[in-house]
Amino acid sequence: MAKDSDVETFCALRLFIDSWRWQGVPWYLRSGKCLAATAAEVLVELKPPPQRLFDDSAPVDGRANYLRFRLSPNSAVALAVRVKRAGKEFVGEQRELYLLNEQPGEEAPYERLLSDAMAGNGALFTSEEAVEAAWVVVDPVPG
Repeated sequence: MAKDSDVETFCALRLFIDSWRWQGVPWYLRSGKCLAATAAEVLVELKPPPQRLFDDSAPVDGRANYLRFRLSPNSAVALAVRVKRAGKEFVGEQRELYLLNEQPGEEAPYERLLSDAMAGNGALFTSEEAVEAAWVVVDPVPG
């Protein structure tokens, strides 16, 4: 694909970390360009409970409970869980609690980043080694 292309492109990878701590835990990396929305998020999907909680679901059915951390374009945290639906029947439904941190007088986009860069604080910047490691994973993917 040409670098100047404006065609929507999406890539999804399933990766595993070679460490005893993360053994068997899949990490999903999803990225795209020219998509309808731009966002950077971390999604932590929780394991389902070992037993049926509701009459309408087996332990592996339905969407898992999760924590979602939105990093940009605005900071937010969401917690989604399956809860009992209102009524007499013992059936569940997915509900999400969403916290958006909108503060009056909040820094404009890149204000802190540029300020830290000018002050020589590199804490918010990716190291050269991390960028190189990311390219080792993504570069072989056909474009």
